[in-house]
Amino acid sequence: MLAMHIEGAPAPGSNWRPLLTGTRAEAAGAVAAEVAAAVAPPMLASEAPPDLASGLAGVALLVAEIERTGTAPGGLPSSYELLRSALRRQHERPHPPDLWTGAAGLAFALTRLGGPGGSAAADRRLVAWVRSRPQEEFDLIAGVTGAGVQALELLPDPLGVELLAAAVDALGDGALRDSGGLAWPQPPGVGDPEGTFNAGVAHGTPGVAAFLAGAVASAQAPPEARELLEGALAWTLAQRLPDSASLLPYAVGAGVTSEPARLAWCYGDAGGAVAVLQAADALGDAQSRQAGEQMAARAAERDPADAGVVDAGLCHGAAGLGHLFGRLFALTGDETCARAGRMWLERTLEMREDAVEVAGFPAWVPGEDGEWNAKPDPGMLGGAAGVGLALLAACRPDDPTWDRALLASHRFQ
Repeated sequence: MLAMHIEGAPAPGSNWRPLLTGTRAEAAGAVAAEVAAAVAPPMLASEAPPDLASGLAGVALLVAEIERTGTAPGGLPSSYELLRSALRRQHERPHPPDLWTGAAGLAFALTRLGGPGGSAAADRRLVAWVRSRPQEEFDLIAGVTGAGVQALELLPDPLGVELLAAAVDALGDGALRDSGGLAWPQPPGVGDPEGTFNAGVAHGTPGVAAFLAGAVASAQAPPEARELLEGALAWTLAQRLPDSASLLPYAVGAGVTSEPARLAWCYGDAGGAVAVLQAADALGDAQSRQAGEQMAARAAERDPADAGVVDAGLCHGAAGLGHLFGRLFALTGDETCARAGRMWLERTLEMREDAVEVAGFPAWVPGEDGEWNAKPDPGMLGGAAGVGLALLAACRPDDPTWDRALLASHRFQ
C-alpha cells in the first residue's frame, strides 16, 4: 500500500491541487499500485505493442509515477525496463508515426522519462513525416497534432523547434474556413459524409486548438500559429448547441445531425472546456475564457446518468472525467469542478470489479450484436493503466505532466 500523506496545496510552480486527501488519497494510491502490479509484469512478458494507448509506453508512464512515490511494490519492473522492451519491439517491427498508437508516443515517453537511447532518431522521422503533408491525418490520436505534442515536449531543443514549425505549417495547409473560424475536415472513409468536421478533442478541431495553445504560449512557434489558434477557437465556440445536455456535438457538417456528445475527454464538454480555456489563455482572450468557464461549469453539473459513462478509462470513462475536472479546477478555481472531479473518482473506485481482468477495471466495448461486453485492457488510453495514472494524480501535489499526451496540460500554461 502507498502510504501517502498529502496536503491540499499545489506544488511550487504549479496550479495543480490534489482532489483527494487523507484516507481517500491512501485508498486511491493503493489501488493505483495494485493496477501497476497487475499490468506491468504481464505486459513485459507478453508480446504487447510498444505504444502509448495499449502498450508498454503507457504502462511505463504509470510505473514511473509509482516510482516517484518511493514506494514501488516488490516485483514491479522498472519504467526503464518497460521502455527498453518497447524500444526493442519498435525496432523489430516498425510502427506508424502516430502519438497514441505508434512511434511518436514512444518518443514522448522517452522524452518524459529520459529513457534509454533517447528519441532523436524517432523525432527526425517525425519531422520528415509531418513535412510530407499528411493533410488528411491532422488529429491528436494519429495525425499531425499528435506529432505536435512531441514537439512541445522537446522544446527548446532545436529538433523540437523544427518539428513544431513543421506541424504548424502542415496544419495551416489543411485548415478550412467554416462557421466563422478554421477547422480541419474529418478524413474520408471513416463512416461520415464527406465534409464532416469532428468536434471532439481526440479527433477534431478542439484538439488542434489545445495543441496550438501550447505552441503560441511557448513563444517558439511560427507567427501563423496564432492566427490558426484564433480560427480554431472561434470554430469550436461556434459549434455550441443551445439548450442541450452537451454544448459540443460529436460532429457537424452537411448531412450530419449535430447530436449532443457524451461527457468525456475524447468528445464533449469536459475535454472541450480544457481546450477552450488553454486557447483563451494563450491568446489573452477574456471573452473566450468566460465561455470556457461556462462550459466547464456546465460539464461539472451534468447528470451522471446522462453522461454516457460505462467504464473507468481515461478516454471516455469515470477516471478520465475525475482527472479532467481536476485540471478544470486548476484552470478555473471553480469548486463545482472540484466536487465533480471527486464524484467521478469515487465512481471510478466503485466500478472496480473483484477478480475481473485487469485489476478489476475492464473496458466495456460494444460487440457486433450491439451489446456492451467487458474486455481486458491493460493500456493507458482506455484501460487500467490510465485509471491508475488518474488515481495517483488525484492524491499527489506534484503536477501530473503525463497528461500532456492528452493535451490536458502543456509546459507553457
